[in-house]
Amino acid sequence: MSRKKQLYDFYSAVDKSDLLKHKKLALGLLDVVKQVPPNEQSLNDLKFALLVIHSLGNQNLLYEIFNQISYNRTDFDILLQYLISLDFKVENSEPVSLSLDDVNSSGENKKVLAANGALDNTKNEIDETEADLEGNTIMQEKCLTYLRIIGAGCAYTNINFNNIGTQKLLYKVFEQISLLFTTRDLELSLEKYMRINSVAASSLCTIFLRVCTEAAISSSSAPTPTETSYNFLSGNNLPSAIWKLKYQLKVVNEIDLKYYMTFLIYQRQSQQVLELYDQKEMKRLHGVETIQPLLLASAACGDYSRLQEIFEEIDSSERMNKKYSNKLGSQWYGTILQALGYLGGQDVLAEVLHFIKKERPELLTRGLYHALIIGYGVRGELNKVLEHFYEQVKLMKPDERTFTLVLKSYRDAKDLGGALEFLQSEMLPLFPMTNKILAILLTLCGRRSDTKQAEVIWKWANKLIEPDGRSKSHYIYALVRGNEFQKALIVLNSMNDEDISINVLTVLLQAASRSSNPTEWLNKIVKIKSDLEIPGDDGYYAAYLSFLSEQTNDISLLDEVFKEMEANKIAVNASHLASYTQALANTKKINRYKRVTKKMNDEHIPQRLSLISKQLRLLTAPGSSNKDRILAKNAAFDLLKSGFFDPQSIYVPRNIIPLRVIKPVIIYLIDSFDFTSARELLSMVTPDINKAIAHQRKANSKNSKNAKNIEQRKSKSSVPSEDTKNLKNSGLDNLGGMNKSNGNSSVQNIQNCNDYNLWSLWMRYSLKSGDTHNMPQYWFLFKTAIRSHAVLHQPDADTPVYKLNRRFRYQFHSDVDKWIRYLHMVHDKTKLKGLTQELFDIGIELTGNNYNRLIYSFLSEGLLNEATALAKKRLYPLKPFVYTLLSYKD
Repeated sequence: MSRKKQLYDFYSAVDKSDLLKHKKLALGLLDVVKQVPPNEQSLNDLKFALLVIHSLGNQNLLYEIFNQISYNRTDFDILLQYLISLDFKVENSEPVSLSLDDVNSSGENKKVLAANGALDNTKNEIDETEADLEGNTIMQEKCLTYLRIIGAGCAYTNINFNNIGTQKLLYKVFEQISLLFTTRDLELSLEKYMRINSVAASSLCTIFLRVCTEAAISSSSAPTPTETSYNFLSGNNLPSAIWKLKYQLKVVNEIDLKYYMTFLIYQRQSQQVLELYDQKEMKRLHGVETIQPLLLASAACGDYSRLQEIFEEIDSSERMNKKYSNKLGSQWYGTILQALGYLGGQDVLAEVLHFIKKERPELLTRGLYHALIIGYGVRGELNKVLEHFYEQVKLMKPDERTFTLVLKSYRDAKDLGGALEFLQSEMLPLFPMTNKILAILLTLCGRRSDTKQAEVIWKWANKLIEPDGRSKSHYIYALVRGNEFQKALIVLNSMNDEDISINVLTVLLQAASRSSNPTEWLNKIVKIKSDLEIPGDDGYYAAYLSFLSEQTNDISLLDEVFKEMEANKIAVNASHLASYTQALANTKKINRYKRVTKKMNDEHIPQRLSLISKQLRLLTAPGSSNKDRILAKNAAFDLLKSGFFDPQSIYVPRNIIPLRVIKPVIIYLIDSFDFTSARELLSMVTPDINKAIAHQRKANSKNSKNAKNIEQRKSKSSVPSEDTKNLKNSGLDNLGGMNKSNGNSSVQNIQNCNDYNLWSLWMRYSLKSGDTHNMPQYWFLFKTAIRSHAVLHQPDADTPVYKLNRRFRYQFHSDVDKWIRYLHMVHDKTKLKGLTQELFDIGIELTGNNYNRLIYSFLSEGLLNEATALAKKRLYPLKPFVYTLLSYKD
């Protein structure tokens, strides 16, 4: 019989009143753990030891265990994993006795407590506090126990919270706390813990603030449609409660202010951050740590004059060696340069950069250039990205991160041709092909739905490197985005089981609804997940719910998925509720929306733009009441007036609301003939039309100049590398003219200018309201915007030909119909006759309704030959009234 089994049997039979045997048992378990090298078995043994000790109710033994094992991150991770394994959902009428003492009488323990900032509270104080707890609820008692366990672990271990593994475990612990206890329970428990051990509780509150802040940042930067699993913390009011508690007890510090300010910024409350910072009571907390959130808040509020004042103060303080003690460096300037890029402060960005070059040239570090590349990259100004990249090359050797940041700028601008031109430059010999670079290129192809170029890049890269599981996952993404499902399945079958992650299945599931047989694809995905025993995450279930909302009207199927999530302990977030709301809108079950609202309130689920969009669509759907529609209208105006940060922002949020959020409200207003409100909403998200057209027309000249500069730099390169030769031989060399054709990336700095939905809505408004004087401009901007979806159609031609991917070719039939109706209205015969060629050049295919509308317009304008020719070559059956008109052509 093993030693562990003997101890377990001894524990089962021991008299629980014999404390001496308790200690003997615990130390025996500890000996078992210490004799075994660190591995999974010893980890389980330690968990068992902790469970035994806590079940016995002996409080000091935990500290004795932590005193006899080394203080490192692994031990703290063990403690966190133990906390995750605890089950507090015990249904009984008696409080669970799992309390911990925060003080040990041994001298060694006191040294550890002092070194980690814990107070020496007296036993009498603890006894009095515990007496005060007798009247508390069971859940508050359990919550307090949880907090004291974490506090004890933090006090006994010098851990590095920057470690990713520890962070993930902390997130899981706090997630479990958030799911088990209400925010009010946490507030009261923290307040009681503060009375027991103020320093330990204060440190724990700071950790809470940090975790909540990082959760808010993660959820704000999460790629759509998947949201992170940390949303449970990013939107509730726990950080505000913690801040209020620490402020009332006068134990707030500079770090607390930093985290709380950052949290509020990512909760779209930047103005509140500035007001908080300016309070007289906060002056004692001003310091180096609070500068970064102050800069971000000022940038988010568009207070550029304040930004300049901050920089002047920083610079003068550094020069005089006061206040900031020369601790400020290029990272502070990098932060604001990056922020200005996201927020559109072009003039201030140039001024700050000029100031740095003139007054502080020593700050021109690699990190600062990285910030510049990111700042200009998010605005789509690729000429500036390259300018600063080559400027950095003159000063210092770029590293791999610099190289990938430039490629990511091309990726975000969907400029595949520019990315490949950059790869063919003299930089490629310095940075050979890697799986990271391959993943960026494949992601770019996926975002453009360009499967042809994805396949060419894949074949080319296979000659240079061995693609790993991550690269194959991105290749599958590129294939399914272009509806090449069978090819994606072949790649999936070639992957090793360990490389097939839940992310791969999520990508397949997101595209399943576009396949020829969606149900068959769903069954395949579910079978792979089951066979490989891959646990689902929140992103997978978000895709699953989205699939069901599109493919079925049976709400009960979505309810079953929610039950499965609950069984697997997957927290519900806004993406899941958005799909459920979409299903309610499709089935016109508007009254059941109260369930969504109740779940959000009960589980403190933060609001997200994806959910707001579906809510507005539901409230304006057929069958909704006038009260619901008025509510949706007011909500849309409130959103635009207050500002809503774009979730696509990676580091700093922008005051731009995506058009897709309020699009349902605009359509409802136009269709209900409320043209005044519709125009007002549209105007709030529309740039100056003349400025937008000017930017679009300058796109070709800018990109041509950019391509010319690259060619000049390439000509200066000595001997081309083997990778460059392979690139030229692969057929990718013809992609250099892509941007010269589509002018894709020059207008990213104008809000919504490259969103074809915006100009489609304006065309809809014009025809309905009769205000058609700007219709030609809207059509021009619409065509320019959809060219961002164009892919290389004839790579072998002398002049590269670009057309829409087949996924998009029939998507714009309603917009084409609007333009035909306008041309018919103004009797523009020339444009009517040239329309089919114009659409062919773009790659838009006419549908049956488009053909019928165009033939009818030809006949009405007396263009009988054109009508007859179009009727003969089309494949769709003509409507009866068209046959009738054609019969009278003579």
